[in-house]
Amino acid sequence: MSRCSAVGRVLRLILITPLSGLNSNPVLFKGRSFQIVRYGVFAAMNTFLTASMLLFYLHTKGHGFKASLFLVLGFCWAGGAVGVKLFHVAALGRVFFKDVKAHMNQTAMYSQGGILGIFCSLVIVGLVENIPLSIILDGSAFGAVLGLACGRLGCYSYGCCFGKPTTCALSVTYTHPASKVLRLVPDWKDSPLFPTQFYACYANLFLFVLFAVVARAFPFDGLVTLLFVVLYNGFRIIIEKYRYRSPGPDFRKTALGIGVVLLLLIVPYLALTRQIFRHTPFRYPMSIRGYLDFLASGPAVLVPILLVSFASLLFYGVHGKKLGEHLDYS
Repeated sequence: MSRCSAVGRVLRLILITPLSGLNSNPVLFKGRSFQIVRYGVFAAMNTFLTASMLLFYLHTKGHGFKASLFLVLGFCWAGGAVGVKLFHVAALGRVFFKDVKAHMNQTAMYSQGGILGIFCSLVIVGLVENIPLSIILDGSAFGAVLGLACGRLGCYSYGCCFGKPTTCALSVTYTHPASKVLRLVPDWKDSPLFPTQFYACYANLFLFVLFAVVARAFPFDGLVTLLFVVLYNGFRIIIEKYRYRSPGPDFRKTALGIGVVLLLLIVPYLALTRQIFRHTPFRYPMSIRGYLDFLASGPAVLVPILLVSFASLLFYGVHGKKLGEHLDYS
């Protein structure tokens, strides 16, 4: 037990303490009729990393979009926004229809819904642009895990997706009453909780590194996508053991269902179109230098990415007078 506690303290010192102050106050700016939460900044960073990595990955494979990036990224962003809202409707079930206006005004966001929404958008974009689905999904998976790593820090700052109480040294605490965890469970102030947001952050960073290594060492189209579907949803199943169980869907079953459905959709399609595990070498270096050079290639690339990132800042970050609501109806 003492060894476990010692290891936990060391890991906490290295992995959590440097970022622990992010949850000091979920609100970045508070005005008379609205407020901006810090989560919105992390959501914008999530969008920037996801979109830029997707475009960069396609670039390294020799693909680009004929349509304007404003249109392509805007369409994908809209798919993600619709996805998180539709998932909220599905999570509430019949309760949603008892007060549609109030429930639509809630800022509840589900990453799984966003992933499904963007997936649908990318399928359409790939078919219209005649880009192999295996490559465009590989690029989105590659960017998504890096973006989600940043997004989970936003969850920590806002106080959502939090863990159960624990006696382990590897823990986090919340003190600000506006944090979502304390709005839901006020008695947990200063209580050590499983740092599930950090678990998710570092798991996604690990997946990003893994995907980068796999993509460079084994450049077979569709491999990164399959790894994402299995490993990301597998992690979601495991992490739910440590997360606070709020009213709503069982996210373990949801993750399992999403993983199975995506595999049943993706694998047969890629097999029938002979795209799965097709060897497509990189035409341009997939490196940090190559990524930075790509971003600096001109405003036609950077400006659309910044625009959808700003849209995420507004959509995820702006609340009304009351936290948890988009607009103030009072």
